[in-house]
Amino acid sequence: MTKTTKTGKAFICFPSRRSVVYTAALNVTEPASTGIGGDCFCLFYDAKNKKVNALNGSGRSPAKLTLEYVHNTLGINQNNIPFNNINAATVPGAAAAWVDTINNFGSGKLNLSEILQPAIDLAENGFPVSEISAWMWKKGEDLLMASPNGGDMLINGHAPKTGEIMLQSKGGVMSLDDLAAHTTSRVDPISIDYKGFTIWECPPNGQGITALMTLGILESLQESGKIKDLSKMQHNSVEYLHAIIESLRLAFEDTKYYVCDPKDYHIPVKELLSKKYLAKRAQLFDSAKATVDIEKGSPDNSSDTVYFSVVDDEGNACSYINSIFHGFGTAAVPEDCGFILHCRGASFVLKKGHPNCLKPNKRPYHTIIPSIVTKNDELWLSFGGHNIVTIKEWDREKFGRGQVIQRIIDENTGIRVWCGGSDPRGDGQVIGW
Repeated sequence: MTKTTKTGKAFICFPSRRSVVYTAALNVTEPASTGIGGDCFCLFYDAKNKKVNALNGSGRSPAKLTLEYVHNTLGINQNNIPFNNINAATVPGAAAAWVDTINNFGSGKLNLSEILQPAIDLAENGFPVSEISAWMWKKGEDLLMASPNGGDMLINGHAPKTGEIMLQSKGGVMSLDDLAAHTTSRVDPISIDYKGFTIWECPPNGQGITALMTLGILESLQESGKIKDLSKMQHNSVEYLHAIIESLRLAFEDTKYYVCDPKDYHIPVKELLSKKYLAKRAQLFDSAKATVDIEKGSPDNSSDTVYFSVVDDEGNACSYINSIFHGFGTAAVPEDCGFILHCRGASFVLKKGHPNCLKPNKRPYHTIIPSIVTKNDELWLSFGGHNIVTIKEWDREKFGRGQVIQRIIDENTGIRVWCGGSDPRGDGQVIGW
C-alpha cells in the first residue's frame, strides 16, 4: 500500500485517515470479514483537547421489517433470524461512518477519493491472497452458492448488473428509502475507572459496557477482600480464571438483556456502571464454586471483524472496528454492487417485550467494540476486538476484552501489550456461551 501522495508527502499518518484507508483496503482483500456492507464503530482520542470521542456507525432494521412479518411471512419461529437470511441485513452503516470519521476527526488535507485510492489500486491491480482469506473463501463456498446471487458472484466474479440494489425479489424488504434515512450517530463514550486508569467504550447498542462492568466487579471483589489482588495471582491459575469468569457472567447476565437501541428502550447505563450496583453484583461471587442460575439485576431499583488502532506522533489515536458479523455476512450481494451485506439483524431477539426485540428502524445489539484507555486524561492504550466466527463466539470478545485490560493494567510491565494480547485467555464457549 502506498504511503505517499503525488506530492510525495505521507498521507496516511493521521489516525482517522489511516483507519479508513486500512478498512477500505480490507473491504477488497478480506470481504469475508468486513466491508461497506457492514457496520462500524470508532473511538477517537483528541490529544489537543485530551478528550475521547465516539461514533456509532451501525445501521437500523428496514422500515418494513416487523416481528409479525418475520414470524408469519418468513415462517421463522426461532429466537433469531438466521445469518444467511436476507432479512438479517440491517442498513449497512460502514460507508457513511468512513465519511463521518474523516469529516469529524480528519485533518481536512485530503479528500475521500485520495484516501480510498489505495483500496481502488488493490481492486484494479490485484493483490496476494492471504492464507486466512483463501480459507474463508473455501469455507464459505456452499453458503455463497446457496444464497441470493451468491452463485453468480462466485462463478462470474461480480454481482449481476440489473439496476436493482436490494434483492427484494428474494424476500428482502430493505429499500432505497431505508438507505437514505441512515445517519451515523455522534455519541458520548462511556467509561469506568479501574486502578487509576479510565477505560472507554462506545455506549449501547454496543456491548462494550460488559467489559466495563466486568472490570468494576473485579475491582469491587479486590477492594472488599473477597479475592486477593489479581496482580498477585498466578496468571490463568484456577483462582484467577474463576474470578474473571464469574465477574463476566454477572455482567453478561445484565447486558444480554439491557443492551439494545437506546432510542427504543431506556438503558440504565449510569446505574449499571455505578460502584454501588457493581459492589452489589460482586456480593453474589462465591470463591469456592460457580454461581448457579445467575439472574439479571435491577439497577434502577437499588464475529467476523477487522480492527485497527492508529496513533500518530502528536498523541492522537483512532480505535476503529468494521464488521459484517458472521463470515460473509448474509452472503447476499446487492445487485450491480461488489460488496456483501452483513447479517447484524441476527442479533435481534424475536421475543415480544424484550428490549432487543426486532422492530422497524431499530439498531440491534452489537458485538464490535473499540476501546481506549487513558490515565490522568492522557492516552495510555488504544485497542479493540477480534474476529467473531460463529454465534457461540459472540461473547468471547467481551470475555477477552475485560481479561486483556485487566492483564495489561495489573501486570504493568514494559511488555504489557504483548503479554495482554498474546497470552492464553479463557474461552466462554466452555460454559456454553
